[in-house]
Amino acid sequence: MKRFTILLMALMATCLLNINAGCFVVGDVVGGGWNTNVGVELNPVDGSSTLYRGEVTITGWFCIATQLTTTANQWNEFNGNYRYSPTATGGTTMPIGVAQAMEKARDASWKIAASGTYIVEVDFAALTVKCYTETEGSGIFLRGDITGWNALPTYEFVKNSDTEYVLENVKLQGFFKVAKFDWAKLTLGGAKDNYRATVGETYNLATTDNVNMCLDATYQCAKITLILGDAPSLLIEGTKTTSGIFIRGVINEWETLPEWEFTDEGEGHYTLRNMTPTGEFKIGDDSWGVYNYGKGDADVVLNADNEIYYNGQGMTLADNAECKLITFIPLESKASIYFDTTSSAEAATAETFKVTADNGTIIVTGAAPSEVTIYDLNGALVSKNSTKAKVGTGVYIVKINDKATKIAVK
Repeated sequence: MKRFTILLMALMATCLLNINAGCFVVGDVVGGGWNTNVGVELNPVDGSSTLYRGEVTITGWFCIATQLTTTANQWNEFNGNYRYSPTATGGTTMPIGVAQAMEKARDASWKIAASGTYIVEVDFAALTVKCYTETEGSGIFLRGDITGWNALPTYEFVKNSDTEYVLENVKLQGFFKVAKFDWAKLTLGGAKDNYRATVGETYNLATTDNVNMCLDATYQCAKITLILGDAPSLLIEGTKTTSGIFIRGVINEWETLPEWEFTDEGEGHYTLRNMTPTGEFKIGDDSWGVYNYGKGDADVVLNADNEIYYNGQGMTLADNAECKLITFIPLESKASIYFDTTSSAEAATAETFKVTADNGTIIVTGAAPSEVTIYDLNGALVSKNSTKAKVGTGVYIVKINDKATKIAVK
């Protein structure tokens, strides 16, 4: 039994040595050196445990390691367990832009012919290492929820001219920014008071003090055009694939299942028919990014407008509730949600209502006063139970039963 225990411990130790604790560049690199306890750490690509990438300034010879030692000059431990080197004995020159094979536990190194800053990409699954520069591509990426905020090759812009860059045929959802591999070199985002971009319209980018941008749903983008210069901008062209907004909760194990996805009715108005969530739930998108709505201090009630909030608490409905229609209207940091259990909701159609603005007054015809609710774009309730509401200059959302529309008042 004692011998078995010793063998088992030895086997476990061997297995542990093969687990990547990370990825480091060791040698003649800025921020590292030729010692076993220093190195420049690379980042995992899109959460991978085998693919790593990072920007490193290399001045001479280097090797790759999965782990550093706790103290200096532990070369036996380092070379035998953590070091990856070229297959050639002693070492070889690293060609730029070409992946090179590597082997574990070899006392050898690569040499960069010309000192400089390179992107080093290490693939432990393929056992390769590659050094390249941003000049191989534009070096500018769309980075966000859809890419895990990584600089992925499939989301790298193609340079058309000194100021125009294009990205084609990509899916886009959630929050995003435009940035280089090194965020410090270029980061473009939205303005704090206008972070939501609109497909088909030029969107002005902020170079400093910017925030994450977003769209209103999931889009398949045929073309995204980036213009750099004194007034950088982004033009997104594509088609909406789905609303990308779901009821997520206990009933579906908090997943984004197709049967729980809202239908986009247009004008910022989303519906879900004949589905009743049981247990705790929230309104969210794939990444809990743009859409992550829950209740405030008050419980939600049936057959009435409920204000819910970004990053709010989980909601629950009354027992035995049976929703015919759920209507969701996002309004920046707040949202409106209506759980309709009436039998008429299922057969509801787009009744002929008319919403007009005249001399600072929003006028609704074709609806009873009790059916009308008006909000500003910050989600604040402006008027309720009135078909003639005096308002200030601005854009408003008018909700009539389960329908909503926007109107500008000048």
